[in-house]
Amino acid sequence: MKTSIEIQADILKTVWSTDYEGVQEIRTSIYQVISALTIASFALSSFLLKGLHQGQTPLSIATDVAIIGFIWGVFVVLKRDLRNRRKCLRFRQRLIENLGRDEAAEFLIFGDASGETIDITDDDLIWIPVASTIAIFVKAVLLTVILEQHWFIVPTAASP
Repeated sequence: MKTSIEIQADILKTVWSTDYEGVQEIRTSIYQVISALTIASFALSSFLLKGLHQGQTPLSIATDVAIIGFIWGVFVVLKRDLRNRRKCLRFRQRLIENLGRDEAAEFLIFGDASGETIDITDDDLIWIPVASTIAIFVKAVLLTVILEQHWFIVPTAASP
């Protein structure tokens, strides 16, 4: 598309800003979704604990394993989306840097960014699912030990 440099700069500024906001939204989603799933695990365990008796811990453990799997699945998908968004951000940054240098080049604002290398890898986010996994694992082990040792079981009336 053939436009003036000022219009190209305005378009790039807007799209780059949108990409940057998208990166922040995905990072926030990782925090919020994984935190909510971790809290849900504890809430679900307390709900299941009401009707749980000795020897019935497999249901609680199975739900914890499922939630841990879901946490890691969500993390992998959101991390992939974050990496792709960062590639788009880098692509737009390169367009801004080259703005006005090559007048004959076509202005492709939505070009293919798959070949871009990212300079920010967001490796700091890995601690979120790791901490959640550890917390849920410790909770599952403690509940299993407590229930198997009869420390927290309310006796039920014997049936006639």
